[in-house]
Amino acid sequence: MVERLVAFGSRLPKSWWARVLLIWLATRVVTLVLFVIAMPLQSLSFHIPMAHNLLEYFNSWDCLYYQQIFDHGFSLTQGYAKILPTDAQGLVQMNAWAFFPGYPFVVGAIATMTGLPWLILAPASATIFSFVFALLAFKVIREKFSNVEALWAVALIGISMPSPILQVGYAESLSLVFLAWALLHLLRGQYLLALIPATLWSLTRPGVIAIGFAAGLISLLRLIRRRNEYSVYQHVTLGLFAVIAAAETAVWPYIAGVYTGRANAYLLTETAWRRPLTDYEGFTPFRAFFDAGSLYFGPWVGPFASLIFVIAVYWFIRSKHLRALGEELDLWVVGYITYLLAVFFPTTSTMRLLLPIFVVFGLVARKFLSWARRKQLQFLGLSVGLQLVWIYACFTYQTLNYPAP
Repeated sequence: MVERLVAFGSRLPKSWWARVLLIWLATRVVTLVLFVIAMPLQSLSFHIPMAHNLLEYFNSWDCLYYQQIFDHGFSLTQGYAKILPTDAQGLVQMNAWAFFPGYPFVVGAIATMTGLPWLILAPASATIFSFVFALLAFKVIREKFSNVEALWAVALIGISMPSPILQVGYAESLSLVFLAWALLHLLRGQYLLALIPATLWSLTRPGVIAIGFAAGLISLLRLIRRRNEYSVYQHVTLGLFAVIAAAETAVWPYIAGVYTGRANAYLLTETAWRRPLTDYEGFTPFRAFFDAGSLYFGPWVGPFASLIFVIAVYWFIRSKHLRALGEELDLWVVGYITYLLAVFFPTTSTMRLLLPIFVVFGLVARKFLSWARRKQLQFLGLSVGLQLVWIYACFTYQTLNYPAP
């Protein structure tokens, strides 16, 4: 089977970038077809009106918050509102401060140059950014895997369950561009250069603290092992990157606090999303994950289910399979999963928020290439089917208090 795949690959364009773009285009067409299938199933929602065409469908749910930012920017009551919306009890409600400015502001700049509306530019720009991400993802994975494995990794990312988010009005595509760019610099030991995409990422999506944490783990491990192959300059710049990247996670919350006059404006906004699911108003690291276990499995079974999951995650990140990623990417996965466990309340966003550990698809591709053809086809069919499930769950199934994508 591997020989057949290699023979097929030989018929693709010779340039690596052309191969990646062609493969990625095929995955985007598949996902577009799935959106077309899912859209007629949509019904009226408590949150948004029914989408009448595909462009409206691409810009539903939380995409509407990005559109508010695009339309109003910083204002009194719209977009990044100076006055936070509250309910009768004075509790902060869901609002645009939970969404970082990088993506809508970039789309706004493109709109200024082209005159095109958000409805067109949002999904179009997200899709274009996804092609850039595919190129960078290939380069990152190629650092540790063969050319064929890296190509298949890109293909498997493109048909993975949450990949539809990469061509709708969401910031994921752009944030993954910056993340992959930063990881590429880290892999090549260019730590100060990595600060450029890391900083851009910090203004596009939350999570930059994870790469700072990962860099800190790498630095600590190298110091403990006292490896002579790393110079003093490399140790210092890696440590500097770790500290600055971690500190940048406070930039957007600080801006929100200054503009609204409420120091915890960002935190209050983020916790508003989980209020329909839990009575706890504050934020305690790792608590949300265990609260989710109690919600989904009950107050007695839930904590044990959460603990078992944490043990399973620990087994995964310490497995010999993950170590095949190499030191930097291995610890990136460890750092990011630790970050999710610390801050995230598991909802339908779970699969989408796992996209930053796209490097794991290098391992998946290696295993995929060892399978028989029938098993490979079954896996591909399952991946496409799960995309449709995800689209239906996040963009079509709309009921009161159901978490958005």
